[in-house]
Amino acid sequence: IEAVGLFLIDVADRDSLMHMYSRKGWYETATGIRILDERELDHLAGRNNLGQITIYPDGTQREARHSLRVYALTELVGMLNSAGLALETTFGGMDGSPVNLESRRLVILARKP
Repeated sequence: IEAVGLFLIDVADRDSLMHMYSRKGWYETATGIRILDERELDHLAGRNNLGQITIYPDGTQREARHSLRVYALTELVGMLNSAGLALETTFGGMDGSPVNLESRRLVILARKP
């Protein structure tokens, strides 16, 4: 019996992120929480670094920092091929939409031949 494996990965879509990139921004939730973001893209490392301040309705604040490695579709397909996996299909979300500049997600299905 030959084993066949599927590999599914769901990540942020770097190209879409770059298309809509903004260094600073803020928004308010329905519960009155204000969130302020400051982003910096490290092109060499392929990382989106985010500083975030959350301001609660009672005035208390919380600060957080995040760093997310973002990949292009071509990088991910290259890594899959190097691992011996063959690309089956790609989607712009778990809803099966196509990958385009408005896709917030990058969903890749690969197969072990």
